[in-house]
Amino acid sequence: MRCELSRRRRRLRLAKRGGARSGLVMYGAALGLTIAVSRRIPPLDVAAVWFLICVPLSLWSYLSARRDLARRVDRFEEALRRNEAYELRVQSTQMVEFEEEEDEDACYAFQLDGGRILFVAGQSYYRSARFPNTDFSLVGLYDKEGSASTN
Repeated sequence: MRCELSRRRRRLRLAKRGGARSGLVMYGAALGLTIAVSRRIPPLDVAAVWFLICVPLSLWSYLSARRDLARRVDRFEEALRRNEAYELRVQSTQMVEFEEEEDEDACYAFQLDGGRILFVAGQSYYRSARFPNTDFSLVGLYDKEGSASTN
């Protein structure tokens, strides 16, 4: 869990550079395309308009992403302070992976004892060397109020 917290803290630190980089790419692409297409508009006017559009969009995007990342870091820090998590152990007899269409999240169905089926879906569950398989655990954290949440 400390490793995951460290990874999330690093992503939070790097968010500023990534936000600035994506804003510059968006600004440069919009500016370059507009100048290339419109010969009649002075380049400084084009630059000013795109600056007024791209800076607020980039700032809004960065602040939104940073807030989400900070919230996740806080949740992991709180879980470490509380020193508790919950585990859902899954041992299935069969597993089916659903094909992703049009940017849907990964989705799997696991056959459990007693004729029950467990569906696991989300961006956190893409195929890796250790997942999916028929014997795994899902670990979740408790927030400050003691409510359970995953990752």
